[in-house]
Amino acid sequence: MNIRDYEYALAVSRLRSFSRAAEACGVAQPTLSGQVRKFERSLGIDIFERDGRTIRVTPAGEAILEQARIALTAAERISEIASSGADPLVGPLRVGFIPTIAPYMLPGLLPAVRIALARAPLAATEEVTPRIVRDLHDGRLDAAVVATDHSKDELAEITLFDEPFFIAMPTLHPLAEQEHIALSDIDRSTLILLADGHCLRDQALSLCGDARTGRSIIADVSATSLETLLQLVRAGMGTTIVPKMALQHVSTQGIVIRPLRDAQASRRIRLVYRPFMPRRAALQALASAIISSTTHFTT
Repeated sequence: MNIRDYEYALAVSRLRSFSRAAEACGVAQPTLSGQVRKFERSLGIDIFERDGRTIRVTPAGEAILEQARIALTAAERISEIASSGADPLVGPLRVGFIPTIAPYMLPGLLPAVRIALARAPLAATEEVTPRIVRDLHDGRLDAAVVATDHSKDELAEITLFDEPFFIAMPTLHPLAEQEHIALSDIDRSTLILLADGHCLRDQALSLCGDARTGRSIIADVSATSLETLLQLVRAGMGTTIVPKMALQHVSTQGIVIRPLRDAQASRRIRLVYRPFMPRRAALQALASAIISSTTHFTT
């Protein structure tokens, strides 16, 4: 068995298709299928259960693939260490961004990164927090910009900035005449939240309590983007919590945005990475570029 065996098997597991895995790995499907079969015979077990076009990972296969991920990450780290020995500021930097940050931060960040990391192009991806943490541990990402503490996930971090929250409400909402809103003023049963997996949902619940009280049909509405939440607010369906960086894209037609006066009504934006990631000089340069290009998000 070899590293290529691990890559092929993990691609099949991820894509649940031999043809798509072959395309992703840049080889012919018979080559990949044959190599995976050879890998399974060398182990004496089936990693995959094949049922026509349906592919499932066997229980033993799950355990083997987990170790394969660890082995691939270790191999990638060896290459990273070798490359960074020459220059940690050279080569693509793979960074994940959560959906409530990516569309607002990236337009201003990318020009700054071209200057600060001229020989380390940013390869940015957008994913929800649980997937970003998984991809960091699996070595598919070098770092991620998140809004939650992941020290318990054995990730190191660089603090970037604290960003305040605002509340969005329909123009005829009873609180619309107030200049500042207290968390205690918010009717928790009318909060519209992002779907599970988004850290902004968890932060809103932490600030305001769980809106799922059963007292309002509005409480059964959730969305996968801030834009959808704001459109629902505009339609009079309820209220929602919005980070400051999203406000630059919000039309005030049919909607009122008010600051929250509570000190805890904010989120800390962090750059997280594996503790022994060898390109920390590149991450420090990235962090500086983020901070310099986002000062308007904190004032």
